[in-house]
Amino acid sequence: MRLLYFIMIFLCVVMEGMAQVQNKITPIIEGGKTLVELISIFKKKPAASTNSDDNIKADSCNSKQIADLCFKNSSLKDIVVSVYKRNESGYDAVPFTMRVIAQKRECWYDLRTGIYKYKIEIDSAGIKTLFIEGDMKLQSCDKIQREITW
Repeated sequence: MRLLYFIMIFLCVVMEGMAQVQNKITPIIEGGKTLVELISIFKKKPAASTNSDDNIKADSCNSKQIADLCFKNSSLKDIVVSVYKRNESGYDAVPFTMRVIAQKRECWYDLRTGIYKYKIEIDSAGIKTLFIEGDMKLQSCDKIQREITW
C-alpha cells in the first residue's frame, strides 16, 4: 500500500514538472509567431507592373520561336488546309493538315517559326479541289489569321 502511495505521489510530481516545462515553452512559441508576422509585414512586396503578363508572354514566344496560325472559313463549303514546313532541302513530306468546317475557325498554336507552304482545298462530297496555295513566313509571336472566302 505504501508503495502504491509513493508511486502516485511520484507520478503527480512528474506530471506537475512536465506542465511547468510546457508553460515555459508556450511563450517562446507565441513570440516566434509574432516575430514571423512582423517580418512578413516589413517584407518588401514587388512592384506590380501593368504589362508584366504581356512581357512574359512576349519573352516566352521569342525564346521558344513560336507563332500561331488560324484559318477562318467564311464560305459555305468545308475546306482542308495543309501546311508544309520548309527545311534545308525543300519541304517536309508530311504536312500539318486540318479540316475547317463552313463558317468556323481552326488554329494551330505554337508552330515553330520559319517558312511554310500552305495548300487550301475545297472539300465537297469527298472530292478535293485545289483552291489556293502559296508560301508564308511565320515570325516569333505572330498571331496570323487568314480568312477564306469565295
